[in-house]
Amino acid sequence: MAAGAVDVLYLYYNWPPPQLAAAGGGRALPQPALATALRLPRPNRSWRLAATTWAVSVLLLLPAVGPWISIGVMALVGVHELGHLLFARLAGVPASPPVFVGPLGAFVMWQRRDGSSREAATVAMGGPLTGALGALMFLGTALLLPDGSPRTALLGISVFVLLLNVLNLLPAPGLDGGVIGTALNPSILFAGLVAAFGGVVALVVVARLDPVALVVAAVALGSAVRVLRRRGAASQELAPMPARLWIGIAYVGMLLGMTLATGVASLALEPPDVRAYRHEVDAGLRTVYAAYDHERASCAGRLDAACRSDLLRLGLAAHQLAGRLEQQHPPATFAARPPALTAGLRLLAGGAAGASVSMSGSEINAAWARMNQGLLAVEQAQTGIDG
Repeated sequence: MAAGAVDVLYLYYNWPPPQLAAAGGGRALPQPALATALRLPRPNRSWRLAATTWAVSVLLLLPAVGPWISIGVMALVGVHELGHLLFARLAGVPASPPVFVGPLGAFVMWQRRDGSSREAATVAMGGPLTGALGALMFLGTALLLPDGSPRTALLGISVFVLLLNVLNLLPAPGLDGGVIGTALNPSILFAGLVAAFGGVVALVVVARLDPVALVVAAVALGSAVRVLRRRGAASQELAPMPARLWIGIAYVGMLLGMTLATGVASLALEPPDVRAYRHEVDAGLRTVYAAYDHERASCAGRLDAACRSDLLRLGLAAHQLAGRLEQQHPPATFAARPPALTAGLRLLAGGAAGASVSMSGSEINAAWARMNQGLLAVEQAQTGIDG
């Protein structure tokens, strides 16, 4: 997906090199036979190559995700790469049409001139910006549609592509963020990284975004540190201060905006009945866990009147929540998790009630064992429901 900055176009647009022209006394030397072989295809052939590789990429994705998602994802990947091409043309940088490489994404070849980190950052930002705008159009269309397969497919495509664009902005080798990072100070880079990484963590916790995003972001963050350490040896210099300012603002803004949009799309992807049931479970279990923590503190090393009262409160909270959940019709998405949750709550409530009236040591131990077994079953069922 990330555009490659390739100097091979120099042979296509700027032959002969200045050194050879100078060696020829100011006259271009005769082109060797190899020069023609190294040239890229003419524009019409390049666009035919782009269309062909795009169609092949769709066919490669087809068995895994189906026709509509494969077409939608590759369409937004194409929008991403056309953004690189558009910004390259606006900056006066020679660039070729995109070439698609199946599930790995695509790339645009463009000529990066030595020392021009501002141009490189401009071209690199064009892809994530246009790709995110395309994904937002999918998201907006999906939010206007009623519940059904087209809405779900559009939301899934927008979540996937937005997340890819967020990760693609991290300043790691091979990503667009790595090219943008050559024009910025380390402080600006890490400000954007910390904000985006914190946003991804919040999305994993609040919006239940796929935790795999954290692993990918952590790997890219480690790569970014290595890039910054060896940046002094790079051939490019930092962009001038005015350009560095607007590049930094645009970079951090894109990271935060795309992270927020990913969370919105992820929340919208969850069906309303699933969201409502999860909210009911989470709110009820917070009360149960709070009663359990209070009981653990009051019963530490003793079984007095205060401890028995807290055990009764815990049992009542677990019993009431189990009753409320049993009266609902949970979404089929959770399979056997809701019955396991209510069974664990009943076991927890019975153990707490039994411990509150136990007199002998064996009765107390048996009641506490039932209570802990019920609590473990509740936690396992909640993990399955939270996904």
